[in-house]
Amino acid sequence: MTGLNLHFSSFNVNERGHLAFSIFFFASFIMALIIPSIDENEWEESYTLFLKIWYLAGFSFFMFFYYFVYKLKEIHNDFISMLIDKYERQKIFKLVLDNFDQ
Repeated sequence: MTGLNLHFSSFNVNERGHLAFSIFFFASFIMALIIPSIDENEWEESYTLFLKIWYLAGFSFFMFFYYFVYKLKEIHNDFISMLIDKYERQKIFKLVLDNFDQ
C-alpha cells in the first residue's frame, strides 16, 4: 500500500467526499482565472462556462465549509465527553476512598 493510499484509508467516506469537493474548488478557481483570457470571439461560450465553473466552485466551497464546521463540532463533543469522563472518574475514585476509610 502506498503512502497516498494509506493516507486516504484513514478517512471515512464522508471525509473523502469533502476532500474531493475542496480539491475541485481549487481546480475550478484556477480554471476561472484562465477562462477570461479566451479570445473575444468566443466570449459567450466562455462566459457560460465561467458561470458554470463558479457555481460549482461555490457549491464545493459550501461543502468544504460544512465539513470544517462538522469537524469543529466533533472536536467540541470529544472535549465535552472527556471532561465528563474525568468528572466521573473523580467521583468513582472519591467513592472508593470513602469506602476504604470505613
